[in-house]
Amino acid sequence: MLKRTLLASAALLSVSANAYMFEGTYSYYDASQENEANGRSLNNDTDTTGHEVELNVYLEDVDVSKGAWDEAAFLNQSSFVSGSFLGLEQKPSIVDQEADEKVEIFTVGGRSVINGLIIQGAISTTKFRASDGQARGQESSFGFGGYFGENHSLTGDISFIGGQLADFYPIGSMDDAYTYRLGLNYHGYFPIGDSKQSMSLDANVYGQSTSFDDLDADGSGSGLSAVFTYFPFPQLGVGADLETAVTNLNASGDNDLDITNTSFDVFVHWYPVEQFRFGGGVGAVSTEFDDGDTKLESDGAEFFVDLRIRF
Repeated sequence: MLKRTLLASAALLSVSANAYMFEGTYSYYDASQENEANGRSLNNDTDTTGHEVELNVYLEDVDVSKGAWDEAAFLNQSSFVSGSFLGLEQKPSIVDQEADEKVEIFTVGGRSVINGLIIQGAISTTKFRASDGQARGQESSFGFGGYFGENHSLTGDISFIGGQLADFYPIGSMDDAYTYRLGLNYHGYFPIGDSKQSMSLDANVYGQSTSFDDLDADGSGSGLSAVFTYFPFPQLGVGADLETAVTNLNASGDNDLDITNTSFDVFVHWYPVEQFRFGGGVGAVSTEFDDGDTKLESDGAEFFVDLRIRF
């Protein structure tokens, strides 16, 4: 009897050692950009720092033995609930060189996977603070899709973004702006033969339309991103991340305003043990505002580090 109990306990511990239900990640971000107007230096830099905390609680054990440890939740087709906080501070603002800006974003959401069918959603609240005022925004999103095969998924989502954007763009007041966004996401995992090596690709594309209550104005935009990761063995991931977004705002009586944001990063993720991951990366970031008369450009470098815990 004692022998059977010990054997059962050993088997339970073996399973638990390769699975988790809670995941928490802390990230720190820092960027410095040099500002120019119409090709001439403004002799100052814009410095941005950020802190983010993300929490995921899974409804069932997530087994890390199926492939790369970063891909465990995807490979297990796991359902979860999530929450996050992101805080950013920019000194000075790219748009207003006399103002500092702070952004705080709270998000709750989740994903349900039932027989390969994916249903997901999220709600977030954003607060902008600057030396000359503040504004608030809200975003809600809903999406669905599914797995095709064991290692690939495709999901679509619709997002509604509303709130105040007063004084945060250089074409006048923009109270009560409403944006509708349609997006598409592909995620794929690619084992390499019979080895422990593998690769993953995550790609997103979206289009959006914006309207304003108090302005004779409208806007449109689009964006795409792609993250490629190579795993020489399950505990280590090395990759690159490309993101770009373009927004066009049209206001009656004012010039059109084009806003372009681009970033490219390389990163590494490493699990020394199953419960902890260390990560970091460096990259280049670019922001541009162009209304036809004035072109504000901000180019620079960024770095980030993160720590993840699982149990």
